[in-house]
Amino acid sequence: MIRAAPYLALLASALPLSAQTLLELPLGAEVTLSESTERSSYELPIGPFAQNSVEFERLTGAVRRQVWRIDEAQAGPGVLLAVLSQQIADAGFSEEFVCMAAACGGFDFRFAIEVAPEPAMHVNILDYGYAAFAREPDERVSILVSEGGGAAYIQMIEVGPSSSAFEDVTISTRGSLVGLEAEGGADFIGRLRSASRAPMPGVNFDFGSTQFAEVDLPALQDLAAFLRDNPAIEIVLVGHTDADGGLNSNIAVSRARAQTIRSILLETYGIAPGRVDAQGVGYLMPLAPNSSQLGRELNRRVEVVVLNIE
Repeated sequence: MIRAAPYLALLASALPLSAQTLLELPLGAEVTLSESTERSSYELPIGPFAQNSVEFERLTGAVRRQVWRIDEAQAGPGVLLAVLSQQIADAGFSEEFVCMAAACGGFDFRFAIEVAPEPAMHVNILDYGYAAFAREPDERVSILVSEGGGAAYIQMIEVGPSSSAFEDVTISTRGSLVGLEAEGGADFIGRLRSASRAPMPGVNFDFGSTQFAEVDLPALQDLAAFLRDNPAIEIVLVGHTDADGGLNSNIAVSRARAQTIRSILLETYGIAPGRVDAQGVGYLMPLAPNSSQLGRELNRRVEVVVLNIE
């Protein structure tokens, strides 16, 4: 009999911001860099690395640069970027450009843009996210999020007419984002062992689709090896969708997504059918707000739940 595993709600979506608060960061966020100049310049990245360059918007005005570190963060860069992006949008900014590592341009994008030096800011070139925002007439914000050594790093650079225009960044007293569900990442199997559940990294679906283009995915290979090395373990694959459409249709789509992964594990990797179940919960357990494109993409996923960790 399949047992229901506990799922954590996305705390940040329940934390309304005041009109004068730009961000509310998770409990435990530590400032590693903070500097503000009344008259300076900043090249705001507004496109990916392409044709040997990044498209910038060249800005002058008051500039504030801040970096935070969150120790023992379990939420990966994609989830954290989606949460922070929603907060910035709630403050009246419009999203100009958003990307995750490979789509940004990977190594080239990271080294073409302004990044605070180590150890204040750390960027894993395989796992980071970036977003740029504008609020007319003359306010701009960029967010760069990455992780390393079990910690999350957030860099925010703001440009405005004067430093007095910058809004507060506060630390939540009501909870912490470190309990957010991780969206996978490099230590997918490690997270399965420690938490008995984890979303499969790199396994993404287009809107309404139950198939993905690539079947030779590292996460599938790692999961199959994990099951072969631990023959007593049984798992449930749980499919998820974004919030577009009705609940019944989304549950059907999410179950079909999980069944797609199950079929590959059985047919390609030879895992015994009795060890892998497939279920779907539709949009009932989001990782990120569904109000942004990035959030919806993160919510279209398949999670692995381990029933009997050894």
